[in-house]
Amino acid sequence: MGHSDTPFPASTGQLLNRAQLALTGLHLVACGLVLVVGESARYALAGGFLVVFCAGLVACAVAFVVAASRSREEEVTVVGAFFLGDGAVPQAIRRRMWGLVALQVAVGLGVAIASPDTEAIFATLTPLLGIGIAGLFGASHGRFAKRRSTQ
Repeated sequence: MGHSDTPFPASTGQLLNRAQLALTGLHLVACGLVLVVGESARYALAGGFLVVFCAGLVACAVAFVVAASRSREEEVTVVGAFFLGDGAVPQAIRRRMWGLVALQVAVGLGVAIASPDTEAIFATLTPLLGIGIAGLFGASHGRFAKRRSTQ
């Protein structure tokens, strides 16, 4: 959902929307598996959760850099870039992105609570990538007011 006044093509917005949906689906499957597989497979799933968490750290850092670079010419806000608020993106996109993050959090916490003495606790790490994806979307495709000259 790129805007004509941003340097990012709409295809990246569509890709980020699909990535958020795919991440949520994979998270649901992985969380289900971590509850039913043997111990050695749970270690592999925990490793996968850690990899996704690290990818989330990178996504958040990239979103921050993109937002900072746009802030030279636009009044980019944290609420707009990461939380998709301040009217930066359409409400439907905001609800979808953060609804999926909320689902990731709820499922991760549910799995961790259901099996607290196992590697299932690592399922709580996945939502950081969801937050990073939302941040990338807001930083790349959010609409912000032009920066006023301070001179």
